[in-house]
Amino acid sequence: MPKIASYTVIAIALAVVCGVICCKKKNDINSTGIIAIPYSLYVADSMGALYHTNDGKTFTQLFGQDGTTVQGLVIADTNVIWIKNIVFYSNNGGVNFNPSYSYVTHATAWREILYNVPDEGRVYLCTIYTNSKANGNGVVFSETGGLSWAKDTVWATTITGNVAITSFTQLSDGTVLAYDNTNNRIFYRANRADHWHETTTGVTLLPAATFFISHYGAKALACDYGGTWGVWYSNDKGSNWTQYHGLPTTKHILCANAPQNVLMAGTDSMGLYVYNDSTQLFARATNGFDTTVATSVYGMVAKTNIYMDGTTDNFIYVAASTGIYRSSDMGKTWTMLKAGNYVAIY
Repeated sequence: MPKIASYTVIAIALAVVCGVICCKKKNDINSTGIIAIPYSLYVADSMGALYHTNDGKTFTQLFGQDGTTVQGLVIADTNVIWIKNIVFYSNNGGVNFNPSYSYVTHATAWREILYNVPDEGRVYLCTIYTNSKANGNGVVFSETGGLSWAKDTVWATTITGNVAITSFTQLSDGTVLAYDNTNNRIFYRANRADHWHETTTGVTLLPAATFFISHYGAKALACDYGGTWGVWYSNDKGSNWTQYHGLPTTKHILCANAPQNVLMAGTDSMGLYVYNDSTQLFARATNGFDTTVATSVYGMVAKTNIYMDGTTDNFIYVAASTGIYRSSDMGKTWTMLKAGNYVAIY
Protein backbone atom coordinates (compact mmCIF):
# COMPACT_ATOMS: atom_id res chain seq x y z
CA MET A 1 0.00 0.00 0.00
CA PRO A 2 1.40 3.49 -0.84
CA LYS A 3 2.51 5.62 2.11
CA ILE A 4 -0.09 8.32 1.47
CA ALA A 5 -2.89 5.77 1.49
CA SER A 6 -1.64 4.17 4.69
CA TYR A 7 -1.42 7.57 6.38
CA THR A 8 -4.99 8.25 5.31
CA VAL A 9 -6.21 4.98 6.82
CA ILE A 10 -4.39 5.73 10.08
CA ALA A 11 -5.83 9.27 10.20
CA ILE A 12 -9.37 7.97 9.62
CA ALA A 13 -8.93 5.36 12.32
CA LEU A 14 -7.67 7.91 14.79
CA ALA A 15 -10.56 10.22 13.96
CA VAL A 16 -13.08 7.42 14.56
CA VAL A 17 -11.46 6.49 17.88
CA CYS A 18 -11.31 10.14 18.94
CA GLY A 19 -14.94 10.63 17.97
CA VAL A 20 -16.04 7.64 20.02
CA ILE A 21 -14.00 8.68 23.04
CA CYS A 22 -15.08 12.33 22.83
CA CYS A 23 -18.74 11.38 22.51
CA LYS A 24 -18.40 9.00 25.41
CA LYS A 25 -16.79 11.66 27.59
CA LYS A 26 -19.45 14.17 26.70
CA ASN A 27 -22.37 11.81 27.26
CA ASP A 28 -21.23 9.43 29.96
CA ILE A 29 -19.01 11.27 32.45
CA ASN A 30 -19.25 14.47 34.44
CA SER A 31 -18.21 17.28 32.14
CA THR A 32 -17.55 19.77 34.93
CA GLY A 33 -14.50 21.81 34.01
CA ILE A 34 -14.94 21.35 30.27
CA ILE A 35 -15.66 24.79 28.79
CA ALA A 36 -18.35 24.83 26.14
CA ILE A 37 -18.33 28.58 25.47
CA PRO A 38 -15.21 30.51 26.55
CA TYR A 39 -15.19 34.26 26.91
CA SER A 40 -13.03 36.58 24.85
CA LEU A 41 -11.27 39.51 26.53
CA TYR A 42 -9.35 42.33 24.85
CA VAL A 43 -7.19 44.89 26.67
CA ALA A 44 -5.02 47.76 25.46
CA ASP A 45 -2.08 49.30 27.28
CA SER A 46 -0.96 52.92 27.58
CA MET A 47 1.61 52.51 24.81
CA GLY A 48 -0.89 51.28 22.22
CA ALA A 49 -0.46 47.51 22.38
CA LEU A 50 -3.47 45.16 22.18
CA TYR A 51 -3.78 41.83 24.01
CA HIS A 52 -6.31 39.01 23.96
CA THR A 53 -7.11 36.12 26.29
CA ASN A 54 -9.75 33.39 26.57
CA ASP A 55 -8.88 32.31 30.08
CA GLY A 56 -7.24 35.20 31.93
CA LYS A 57 -4.01 33.24 32.14
CA THR A 58 -2.47 33.32 28.68
CA PHE A 59 -2.39 36.72 26.99
CA THR A 60 -1.56 36.95 23.30
CA GLN A 61 -0.20 40.24 21.99
CA LEU A 62 -2.09 41.13 18.82
CA PHE A 63 -0.61 44.56 18.18
CA GLY A 64 2.69 45.95 19.37
CA GLN A 65 3.37 49.15 21.26
CA ASP A 66 3.52 52.20 19.00
CA GLY A 67 3.41 54.91 21.65
CA THR A 68 -0.16 55.99 20.81
CA THR A 69 -2.73 56.07 23.60
CA VAL A 70 -5.96 54.15 23.03
CA GLN A 71 -9.05 56.34 23.48
CA GLY A 72 -11.70 53.71 22.81
CA LEU A 73 -12.04 49.95 22.23
CA VAL A 74 -15.04 47.80 21.26
CA ILE A 75 -15.62 44.43 19.64
CA ALA A 76 -18.48 44.43 17.12
CA ASP A 77 -19.33 40.85 16.17
CA THR A 78 -15.83 39.61 15.33
CA ASN A 79 -14.37 42.99 14.36
CA VAL A 80 -12.02 44.90 16.63
CA ILE A 81 -12.51 48.68 16.55
CA TRP A 82 -10.34 51.11 18.43
CA ILE A 83 -9.41 54.77 18.50
CA LYS A 84 -5.86 55.98 18.54
CA ASN A 85 -5.27 59.25 16.72
CA ILE A 86 -8.01 58.04 14.33
CA VAL A 87 -10.34 55.02 14.18
CA PHE A 88 -8.92 51.69 13.06
CA TYR A 89 -10.69 48.38 12.57
CA SER A 90 -9.66 44.76 12.16
CA ASN A 91 -11.75 42.01 10.59
CA ASN A 92 -9.29 39.25 11.45
CA GLY A 93 -9.21 39.37 15.23
CA GLY A 94 -6.60 42.12 15.55
CA VAL A 95 -3.95 40.59 13.30
CA ASN A 96 -4.15 43.57 10.93
CA PHE A 97 -5.72 47.00 11.33
CA ASN A 98 -6.90 49.46 8.72
CA PRO A 99 -7.84 53.14 9.14
CA SER A 100 -11.56 53.85 8.73
CA TYR A 101 -12.42 57.29 10.17
CA SER A 102 -10.36 60.39 10.89
CA TYR A 103 -12.72 63.00 12.33
CA VAL A 104 -12.84 61.82 15.95
CA THR A 105 -13.37 64.25 18.78
CA HIS A 106 -10.26 64.36 20.95
CA ALA A 107 -11.61 66.79 23.53
CA THR A 108 -12.54 64.02 25.96
CA ALA A 109 -10.56 61.72 28.24
CA TRP A 110 -13.14 58.96 28.63
CA ARG A 111 -13.75 55.83 26.53
CA GLU A 112 -17.51 56.28 26.01
CA ILE A 113 -17.02 58.30 22.81
CA LEU A 114 -17.01 54.87 21.08
CA TYR A 115 -19.95 52.63 21.98
CA ASN A 116 -21.21 49.32 20.64
CA VAL A 117 -24.97 48.64 20.54
CA PRO A 118 -25.31 45.02 19.35
CA ASP A 119 -29.12 44.90 19.25
CA GLU A 120 -29.08 47.82 16.81
CA GLY A 121 -26.19 46.38 14.82
CA ARG A 122 -24.42 49.70 15.25
CA VAL A 123 -21.33 51.24 16.76
CA TYR A 124 -21.69 54.92 17.70
CA LEU A 125 -18.85 57.44 17.67
CA CYS A 126 -18.45 61.09 18.70
CA THR A 127 -17.02 63.31 15.97
CA ILE A 128 -15.86 66.88 15.39
CA TYR A 129 -18.95 67.56 13.23
CA THR A 130 -21.23 69.23 15.77
CA ASN A 131 -24.03 71.77 16.12
CA SER A 132 -25.94 70.70 13.02
CA LYS A 133 -28.49 67.95 12.38
CA ALA A 134 -27.11 67.59 8.86
CA ASN A 135 -23.71 66.86 10.42
CA GLY A 136 -25.22 64.46 12.95
CA ASN A 137 -24.75 66.77 15.96
CA GLY A 138 -21.47 65.06 16.66
CA VAL A 139 -22.70 61.49 16.01
CA VAL A 140 -21.68 59.00 13.35
CA PHE A 141 -22.36 55.27 13.31
CA SER A 142 -21.08 52.15 11.63
CA GLU A 143 -23.20 49.17 10.62
CA THR A 144 -20.22 47.42 9.02
CA GLY A 145 -18.12 46.64 12.08
CA GLY A 146 -16.07 49.82 11.73
CA LEU A 147 -15.36 49.57 8.01
CA SER A 148 -17.47 52.61 7.06
CA TRP A 149 -19.21 55.40 8.98
CA ALA A 150 -22.28 57.57 8.35
CA LYS A 151 -23.47 60.81 9.95
CA ASP A 152 -26.54 60.28 12.15
CA THR A 153 -28.97 62.86 10.79
CA VAL A 154 -32.17 61.42 12.29
CA TRP A 155 -33.02 63.96 15.01
CA ALA A 156 -36.45 65.13 16.16
CA THR A 157 -37.59 68.41 14.63
CA THR A 158 -38.09 69.85 18.13
CA ILE A 159 -34.34 69.78 18.79
CA THR A 160 -32.78 73.19 18.22
CA GLY A 161 -29.60 75.01 19.16
CA ASN A 162 -26.08 73.71 19.50
CA VAL A 163 -25.55 69.99 20.11
CA ALA A 164 -22.16 68.31 20.47
CA ILE A 165 -22.47 64.70 21.70
CA THR A 166 -19.54 63.60 23.86
CA SER A 167 -20.55 60.16 25.26
CA PHE A 168 -23.01 57.28 24.83
CA THR A 169 -24.53 54.49 26.87
CA GLN A 170 -27.40 51.97 26.62
CA LEU A 171 -29.90 51.21 29.38
CA SER A 172 -31.17 47.71 30.15
CA ASP A 173 -34.45 48.38 28.31
CA GLY A 174 -32.52 49.02 25.08
CA THR A 175 -32.72 52.82 25.15
CA VAL A 176 -29.56 54.47 23.86
CA LEU A 177 -28.56 57.73 25.52
CA ALA A 178 -26.28 60.42 24.11
CA TYR A 179 -24.93 63.20 26.30
CA ASP A 180 -23.68 66.64 25.29
CA ASN A 181 -21.30 67.67 28.04
CA THR A 182 -20.57 71.04 26.45
CA ASN A 183 -24.19 72.17 26.56
CA ASN A 184 -25.39 69.83 29.36
CA ARG A 185 -28.09 68.22 27.18
CA ILE A 186 -29.12 64.56 27.03
CA PHE A 187 -30.86 62.71 24.21
CA TYR A 188 -32.36 59.25 23.82
CA ARG A 189 -33.32 56.79 21.09
CA ALA A 190 -35.68 53.91 21.85
CA ASN A 191 -34.45 51.74 18.99
CA ARG A 192 -32.61 51.90 15.70
CA ALA A 193 -35.66 53.14 13.77
CA ASP A 194 -36.35 55.93 16.25
CA HIS A 195 -35.30 59.58 16.05
CA TRP A 196 -33.06 61.11 18.67
CA HIS A 197 -35.27 62.96 21.17
CA GLU A 198 -34.18 65.39 23.85
CA THR A 199 -34.89 64.33 27.42
CA THR A 200 -37.29 66.68 29.18
CA THR A 201 -35.56 68.79 31.80
CA GLY A 202 -36.63 67.84 35.30
CA VAL A 203 -36.41 69.44 38.72
CA THR A 204 -33.07 68.05 39.95
CA LEU A 205 -30.42 68.75 37.32
CA LEU A 206 -26.77 67.92 36.96
CA PRO A 207 -24.39 70.63 38.13
CA ALA A 208 -22.08 72.26 35.61
CA ALA A 209 -19.15 69.84 35.41
CA THR A 210 -17.21 67.59 33.04
CA PHE A 211 -19.62 64.64 32.90
CA PHE A 212 -19.73 61.57 30.70
CA ILE A 213 -22.52 58.99 30.84
CA SER A 214 -22.72 55.28 31.60
CA HIS A 215 -25.43 53.04 33.04
CA TYR A 216 -26.41 50.74 35.89
CA GLY A 217 -29.23 48.55 34.56
CA ALA A 218 -32.14 50.91 33.91
CA LYS A 219 -30.36 53.81 35.61
CA ALA A 220 -28.40 56.37 33.64
CA LEU A 221 -25.10 57.37 35.26
CA ALA A 222 -23.32 60.70 34.96
CA CYS A 223 -19.66 60.57 35.96
CA ASP A 224 -17.65 63.70 36.69
CA TYR A 225 -14.24 63.39 35.07
CA GLY A 226 -13.28 66.54 36.96
CA GLY A 227 -13.77 64.59 40.18
CA THR A 228 -15.63 67.14 42.28
CA TRP A 229 -19.14 65.74 41.80
CA GLY A 230 -18.46 62.00 41.66
CA VAL A 231 -21.23 59.87 40.11
CA TRP A 232 -24.94 60.70 39.76
CA TYR A 233 -27.87 58.53 38.67
CA SER A 234 -31.20 59.06 36.92
CA ASN A 235 -34.23 56.77 36.84
CA ASP A 236 -35.98 58.73 34.08
CA LYS A 237 -33.49 58.81 31.19
CA GLY A 238 -31.74 61.89 32.48
CA SER A 239 -34.62 64.19 33.44
CA ASN A 240 -33.76 64.21 37.15
CA TRP A 241 -30.51 63.30 38.89
CA THR A 242 -29.43 62.15 42.35
CA GLN A 243 -25.85 62.05 43.60
CA TYR A 244 -24.18 58.90 44.93
CA HIS A 245 -21.96 59.37 48.00
CA GLY A 246 -18.73 57.82 49.22
CA LEU A 247 -16.47 58.70 46.30
CA PRO A 248 -13.43 60.98 46.64
CA THR A 249 -14.09 64.59 45.63
CA THR A 250 -10.58 65.44 44.46
CA LYS A 251 -9.95 62.67 41.92
CA HIS A 252 -11.07 62.12 38.33
CA ILE A 253 -13.80 59.55 37.80
CA LEU A 254 -12.32 57.56 34.92
CA CYS A 255 -15.08 55.00 34.44
CA ALA A 256 -18.24 53.63 36.03
CA ASN A 257 -20.22 50.54 35.13
CA ALA A 258 -22.05 47.59 36.66
CA PRO A 259 -20.48 44.30 35.53
CA GLN A 260 -22.36 41.34 37.05
CA ASN A 261 -24.81 43.97 38.34
CA VAL A 262 -22.18 45.31 40.75
CA LEU A 263 -21.86 49.08 40.46
CA MET A 264 -18.21 50.16 40.31
CA ALA A 265 -16.35 53.40 39.74
CA GLY A 266 -12.73 53.71 38.70
CA THR A 267 -10.76 56.69 39.96
CA ASP A 268 -7.54 58.47 39.18
CA SER A 269 -4.85 57.18 41.58
CA MET A 270 -7.26 55.92 44.27
CA GLY A 271 -8.21 52.65 42.65
CA LEU A 272 -11.65 51.09 42.51
CA TYR A 273 -14.82 51.86 44.46
CA VAL A 274 -17.83 49.52 44.73
CA TYR A 275 -21.35 50.58 45.67
CA ASN A 276 -22.97 48.93 48.69
CA ASP A 277 -26.76 48.69 48.39
CA SER A 278 -27.15 48.30 52.16
CA THR A 279 -25.22 51.41 53.16
CA GLN A 280 -26.06 53.25 49.92
CA LEU A 281 -22.45 54.36 49.75
CA PHE A 282 -19.43 53.71 47.56
CA ALA A 283 -16.47 52.16 49.39
CA ARG A 284 -12.93 51.49 48.25
CA ALA A 285 -12.44 47.92 47.01
CA THR A 286 -8.77 47.31 46.25
CA ASN A 287 -8.09 44.08 48.16
CA GLY A 288 -5.49 42.36 45.97
CA PHE A 289 -4.41 45.46 44.06
CA ASP A 290 -0.79 46.52 43.95
CA THR A 291 -0.51 48.87 46.94
CA THR A 292 3.10 49.92 46.40
CA VAL A 293 2.02 52.66 43.97
CA ALA A 294 -1.15 54.64 43.30
CA THR A 295 -3.53 52.81 40.96
CA SER A 296 -5.88 54.35 38.40
CA VAL A 297 -8.74 52.23 37.03
CA TYR A 298 -9.78 52.88 33.42
CA GLY A 299 -12.41 50.25 32.73
CA MET A 300 -14.24 47.16 33.90
CA VAL A 301 -16.11 44.34 32.19
CA ALA A 302 -17.91 41.09 33.06
CA LYS A 303 -17.00 37.76 31.48
CA THR A 304 -18.55 34.30 31.87
CA ASN A 305 -17.30 30.79 31.20
CA ILE A 306 -20.12 28.40 30.27
CA TYR A 307 -19.31 24.73 30.97
CA MET A 308 -20.68 21.66 29.25
CA ASP A 309 -22.60 20.62 32.38
CA GLY A 310 -24.49 23.93 32.32
CA THR A 311 -22.62 25.59 35.19
CA THR A 312 -20.93 28.97 34.82
CA ASP A 313 -18.05 30.95 36.27
CA ASN A 314 -18.56 34.71 36.43
CA PHE A 315 -15.64 37.10 36.49
CA ILE A 316 -15.12 40.84 36.63
CA TYR A 317 -12.01 42.26 34.99
CA VAL A 318 -10.57 45.74 35.39
CA ALA A 319 -7.91 47.54 33.38
CA ALA A 320 -5.70 49.59 35.68
CA SER A 321 -2.43 51.50 35.68
CA THR A 322 -0.77 48.72 37.67
CA GLY A 323 -2.17 45.70 35.82
CA ILE A 324 -5.12 43.62 34.73
CA TYR A 325 -7.11 42.37 37.73
CA ARG A 326 -9.83 39.75 38.04
CA SER A 327 -12.45 39.10 40.71
CA SER A 328 -14.61 36.01 41.08
CA ASP A 329 -16.46 37.24 44.19
CA MET A 330 -18.28 40.30 42.88
CA GLY A 331 -15.42 42.70 43.46
CA LYS A 332 -14.60 41.87 47.08
CA THR A 333 -11.10 40.55 46.28
CA TRP A 334 -8.88 40.84 43.23
CA THR A 335 -6.02 38.91 41.63
CA MET A 336 -3.48 40.55 39.36
CA LEU A 337 -3.17 38.59 36.13
CA LYS A 338 -0.75 40.74 34.16
CA ALA A 339 1.33 43.69 35.31
CA GLY A 340 1.42 46.85 33.23
CA ASN A 341 -0.46 50.06 32.51
CA TYR A 342 -3.78 49.19 30.82
CA VAL A 343 -6.18 51.89 29.66
CA ALA A 344 -8.99 50.10 27.79
CA ILE A 345 -10.84 46.79 28.15
CA TYR A 346 -13.69 45.01 26.38
